[in-house]
Amino acid sequence: MTNQSYDEQSLPEEIYSSPTISKKYIFFFLILFAFTAIFSFPWHTLFKIPNLAQITGCPMQHSPISANFFPPGLYLKNLSIPSSCSGTRNALNIQDLVVGIGGMSFSPFGPVVNIKGDLEQFPLQAKLAIGFNQVSLSSYYDKLSLKSLNNLLSKLGALPIVFEGHVKLDLRFSILEQQLNEYRLDVTSQDLNLPSQMVTSLKVPDLPLKILHVSLQGKKNNLSIDNITLGSHNNLFLHTKGRAPIVTGK
Repeated sequence: MTNQSYDEQSLPEEIYSSPTISKKYIFFFLILFAFTAIFSFPWHTLFKIPNLAQITGCPMQHSPISANFFPPGLYLKNLSIPSSCSGTRNALNIQDLVVGIGGMSFSPFGPVVNIKGDLEQFPLQAKLAIGFNQVSLSSYYDKLSLKSLNNLLSKLGALPIVFEGHVKLDLRFSILEQQLNEYRLDVTSQDLNLPSQMVTSLKVPDLPLKILHVSLQGKKNNLSIDNITLGSHNNLFLHTKGRAPIVTGK
């Protein structure tokens, strides 16, 4: 038998080498683990969520409050605001209320809070910017159904008139040192209709007004009516503009 050298009887070196894992796979699994930990961790246990029913003079009944970390915010399934707080005849109910952080504002400088919910079948949506001594609120609707607005107005006990159609609404105002500072309201509609109804014992016929344009702005007690246009020359028509002081009670 022919003797073979040690090198000739050895296996290739690749068999003894340990397998290597690509760095991109390691990075991927680390990111996956981090996201899994963030989204599955009960972050609400780290925060002390207030009980709104314990507010003196304005106890609000609500479902358990849950907190989210991504995106950061609070969620309430049901919230009931008593008439003693809202100033209405009956309590106001808000469904699916979401209050979340929406970034930063430069005027006023501070955090922005996004608010969404269903206020008596009215789609509530607003942005609240909180500064050092100033708070500003804005609310925008590209196509708001007046049917939902009718439900809210009837609950508030204001304007016993039913409207039909849709409006584009842009509302902005700010409060400086607990006083109304600047404000602006723009409302437009192309399909406004006043259906036949009884208004304070008066029979009102069907009025297809169609056009509505309201543009108001002001600062403190000085109100500027840039434009109010209601209806067209084919039916009831109203157009006005000017300035008017706002009288507030002391």
